[in-house]
Amino acid sequence: MPPQKKKSGGYKPTALPPLLDLKNKNTRNQLSDPLESRDTVQRQSDAACRDVMKNEVIKWLETDIDGLDLINTRTREGDIKGFWSWLRDFHKEYSDDWFARNMPRLKEQFEPIYKTTLKEQRLKADGVSEDRLLQCPRLVCHSKVMFLIF
Repeated sequence: MPPQKKKSGGYKPTALPPLLDLKNKNTRNQLSDPLESRDTVQRQSDAACRDVMKNEVIKWLETDIDGLDLINTRTREGDIKGFWSWLRDFHKEYSDDWFARNMPRLKEQFEPIYKTTLKEQRLKADGVSEDRLLQCPRLVCHSKVMFLIF
């Protein structure tokens, strides 16, 4: 019996991107610009990370393990000590050596979230409403007094 030829069926590579959301029936948007969708995913991921950091800062401030009372006591030294204390607590699963090596990178990523959240919590403690905080485009700190700029 002569050998049979195999059929050339099976998988055929296409120009489609490998990850399509099949629940989304509008594939045109998914195919239009793959870099744009990556940017969207990255922004969503960054927002989720910021939310986790913010929630952890709030939880840490509420427990006040170190007794710093950062909401009511406003000193530069206290804020700095509080930041490093919170950051170390947030990364407690890592060794002190790892933490020391990564301090500059961690400070760059985490300090803006910490400062913003601390300011928001202080304003809430001072009686500023949630609606007022959402309307506020930025906070300006001058000496020991914070001003709302509208």
